[in-house]
Amino acid sequence: MTPWWVRNVWDIAVFWTIALLVVFVSLAIMRFTPVLNPEVESLRKREQQCTRCPLRAGCTQVVPGIGPSPAPIMIVGEAPGADEDKQGLPFVGASGQLLSRMLEAAKIDREAIWVSNVVRCRPPDNRRPEPAEIAACKMWLWEEMKLVDPLVVVALGNTPAKLLLRGKSTFKISRVVGQPQPADFLKEQGIVVPMYHPSYLLRQSEKDVQEATRIFVKVRNYVDARVHTVGVC
Repeated sequence: MTPWWVRNVWDIAVFWTIALLVVFVSLAIMRFTPVLNPEVESLRKREQQCTRCPLRAGCTQVVPGIGPSPAPIMIVGEAPGADEDKQGLPFVGASGQLLSRMLEAAKIDREAIWVSNVVRCRPPDNRRPEPAEIAACKMWLWEEMKLVDPLVVVALGNTPAKLLLRGKSTFKISRVVGQPQPADFLKEQGIVVPMYHPSYLLRQSEKDVQEATRIFVKVRNYVDARVHTVGVC
């Protein structure tokens, strides 16, 4: 028969082992679950109820922006694709994977920045959003921008660059790609940096991807010199 004191020691050991496991699991959940700004939560709820344009009827779900608020860098794409529409998160498909690779190479922590799109709902067949759809949806982007309060907005592709830089119908991103543009809707020293969309870069050479990565490095250096580090450890 096992002495009583041995049983007590075993019980105590089991208790503390379970308790420590609970603590470690809780800390892990807290580490990987973003704490949302209440104003961001309110914005997301209103976005989910939006029916301002026909895109909502044809998509699976609304895809809001994601990231910490405030954040020093905000990335704005064009619209959700099939993977984003399925998961409800921006830039999670092939374009998102390339974006993550470029950010990592530039030593920018994706979890430290805000990622969004001009429109919240996937256009049919991944076509470019129409002007009326952009006009109906851009209010959500402006509200996000006020909450995120970025120093740098990276416009991925012609659609967000044209919107943010108030481009005319003849606007072409190729004329301004990689060139910081002043923006009166951002904080002091705030800039918009136009870049090619990752979906475009997927069809280009590795040299073009490396050039885009160098633009991200310049963005990181610009922010690090004025705010705080957004680099990965």
